[in-house]
Amino acid sequence: MTLLVKLLSFALLPPLLLIVAFVIIGIKAKRDRFIRYLAYFFALLLYLISTEPIKDMLYAPLEEKYYVPSSFSADAIVVLGGGSYNTGILKEDSMKRLLTAFTLHKKTGLPLILSGGSSLGTLPEAEVMKALLEELGVDKSKVFTEVKSASTRENVLYVKELCEKKGYKKLVLVTSAYHMPRA
Repeated sequence: MTLLVKLLSFALLPPLLLIVAFVIIGIKAKRDRFIRYLAYFFALLLYLISTEPIKDMLYAPLEEKYYVPSSFSADAIVVLGGGSYNTGILKEDSMKRLLTAFTLHKKTGLPLILSGGSSLGTLPEAEVMKALLEELGVDKSKVFTEVKSASTRENVLYVKELCEKKGYKKLVLVTSAYHMPRA
């Protein structure tokens, strides 16, 4: 079921599908100049909001809403995966989250809980993150993985289970600003 949801969202959510649809509408609306220009306007708008500079500008208010405290007390650092490629390479969001968690770990020595399962039978994202941390010199005994999750909801459920077993109550959550309301 999770695979089906991911495949459908991949096929239906990218702006490219909508951009192409608006361009086709614009081409078909030969006689109605208003509809043609409106369709081209929406195609251009969708393209622009999917580019990095505009996306960053739109995310800025979210990023300002959440802050990183200069000091804190916690039992562990939790990193929510942000995706990985079938080749076992982390996507940009995952890499940013992992590097932030690595920096926090270096400053505090807190254990790391990495959350992220696999799709299509690939290596679980949490295992990919763990391998990178080990290459960076993080002690294996300080890294715990949750590899069963396939969604943010499951990340929370399985991390909660792990934290209860370890006795961790106070956590630092590392994720992206746009992901924070859902996380």
